[in-house]
Amino acid sequence: MGRLALAVVMALAVSTCSTARGPTPTQPAAPWRAVAQDAWKDTFQLTLFVQRDTATPGEPFRVRAQVDNVSGKPAEYTTWNAGDPPVYLAIEPPSGDAILLRSPGDQEIVLPVVTVSVLQPGKSVIREVSWDGSVPATAERVAAPKGTYTLRARFYPGRAKDAGERSALTLAYAFQVKGG
Repeated sequence: MGRLALAVVMALAVSTCSTARGPTPTQPAAPWRAVAQDAWKDTFQLTLFVQRDTATPGEPFRVRAQVDNVSGKPAEYTTWNAGDPPVYLAIEPPSGDAILLRSPGDQEIVLPVVTVSVLQPGKSVIREVSWDGSVPATAERVAAPKGTYTLRARFYPGRAKDAGERSALTLAYAFQVKGG
């Protein structure tokens, strides 16, 4: 019986050691770093985060926007199309049109309907997207040329009935694109 117990312990030790020597874990994602922050009427706080200060075409440039309801009561916010995210994120190249950042779960077709939503006190809305470092060029996308680009986040606090009432809480962050 003693030999059987010793064999079981040795088998466990060997399997534990082989597990420990298994494949190397992947590199953990870089930590998020806040690069801009602003508040609206002691109700909403918008914070913009990035993981890197520079973007390289072909590598994901990850972006996070977080809206916190810092008040003690439910607060309304507006989106301009049914299906839009609560925070609009875009990359503005040195020349050309802004590139709206979308995530895989975003609706492809949105309806032009003003929508008012409520964020409860102490709750947050987080939007994470990635940019692949490409820009539109005629019928296809190409690597973004090097230069200074602007990441812009827009959030529309309060209730608005039409586009004429748009008053956005806006953050901007300038970053460099390498290569391209």
